[in-house]
This record gives sequence, C-alpha cells and structure tokens, in this order.
Amino acid sequence: MLEVGAMKGTSWDNNLQSLLHDAAMLQTFGSSLAKPGVLTSASTLSSVRASAFSTVTPNGCPVQILSTVEIFASQRRHDFAFAENATNIVVLEDALQKMRSYDIMSWAVHNTTEDSKVSSEDLARLGTIWQLSADIYACRVLACLTGSTLASESLQVQGLIAAYAFIEREDDELIKCLIWPTFIAGAASTTYEARTWVLKTLDRIWNRGHCANTKNAAKVLGKLWEKYDQTNLSSSHIYNGSNATGYLSMGYSVWDWVNELSSLEGSWLFI
Repeated sequence: MLEVGAMKGTSWDNNLQSLLHDAAMLQTFGSSLAKPGVLTSASTLSSVRASAFSTVTPNGCPVQILSTVEIFASQRRHDFAFAENATNIVVLEDALQKMRSYDIMSWAVHNTTEDSKVSSEDLARLGTIWQLSADIYACRVLACLTGSTLASESLQVQGLIAAYAFIEREDDELIKCLIWPTFIAGAASTTYEARTWVLKTLDRIWNRGHCANTKNAAKVLGKLWEKYDQTNLSSSHIYNGSNATGYLSMGYSVWDWVNELSSLEGSWLFI
C-alpha cells in the first residue's frame, strides 16, 4: 500500500476512508477492462469523500482520475447506445477535459507532509502516469462508443513511457503501483520497441511485488498483440523485411483493443 500521509480527521474516519478507497480502486480498475454488461453493481466512489485535491488511492492514483476512469468504464460496460444520445457524449467529453486539466502537482503537495514516505515530486510523477494512462483508456473507449476514428495512439504511448523515466532508479518500490498503466501502454502499443519496454517494465513490477496479476497482464498482452499482428499481416506485404516495425502502425486507429480484449476468455484485475 502506498503511504503518503496528510490524511485529516479521526483515526476511525481515516480507516473508513482508506477502506472505501480500496474498494473503489478494486471495483473501478477491475471493471474498466471487463466485458460490457458483466458488472452492473453501483459504484462505491460515491461514498468516497472528494475535495478539490482529493486523496490518493493505495496505488498512487488521484481519486479524481479514478473517478474519470469509472465514468468511462461504467458507460462502456453498460453498453449504452451513445450514437443516439448526445448528452452522454457531452458528459464523457467534459469528464475527459476536466481530467486533462487536473492540477496533479497541487494534488501531490496537498497529500504529502514532511514525514511522508513518498515525496510530493514523486507522488506528482505517479499521478501523471495515472493521468496519461487514463487519458489513453478514455479516448479509446470514447472512440469505441461513438464509432469515431482515433489518430495514432503512438504519441500518447510515447508520452506515457517517458513519464516512467523517474522510476528507473534501482530497486524502486513505486514501480509496484503501476500494473494498470503499464498494461494500458502495452494494449495501445504500436511498435516492437514499445512492446519490449512494456514487457521489461512488467518484469520489473513482478520482481518487486511478485503479484500474479503482473504475469497475467503479460499473457493477455501477448494474445492481443498476436491478434493485431494476424489482422494486419496482409498489410505487411507492402513493406520489405527491414520495415517490419512499420506495419504495426498501419490501421491502428481502427484497431479497437478494448473490444478485442472483451472477446478474449477470462477476466482480469490489473492492479
């Protein structure tokens, strides 16, 4: 569990809020990649006390970012007919813009003290990783629900990978918090280089935490990548062997990895 301090209120109140954060985190990230219609229970996020710079979840994700993921996950898993409901589209687009403008640095400062085990700078970097990965997820879900076409996600993935730079420190425990963002980076990867980075990062997470979800994430990504490569195999014929990396990016804007994930057997909890 990530410990950042700066929690206010009574000990009982703190413990209750901590339990609610745990439940909300498990429910939200657990349902974010589930098949539509499988999970229909009400969100526990409504029970979590929120503020302008709401508290941090055990994996370093701001509650506001968690809330945005829940909005998109909820709409997706209920499989609403968004093409005929402009109001829902507006709600999703507004939630995405609010998440993008969220002040991560102020949130980090608000949730750390001099005694915190994680500095405000590192907490801000963790928050940024969650913000960027949630953005990739939200954009893909929105494109799926509206039937629109995304521009290449490669730039988003590159930005997310770059945000991990601070955590290249040897034996850094913070890497254990980042299974879900790393999986999102992998699912949206368009190059062999990005895939290699994702597998290396998942291996680092495994070595620090020995969480079975890490191994499951790598296996699921392998299946997704195999499906994508098979789908785009015919396109690769216009390239020679030296440009093998290039065909991975062909047609990726119409590659719906969220729906493809739903077609795989099983369910996962990548946290």
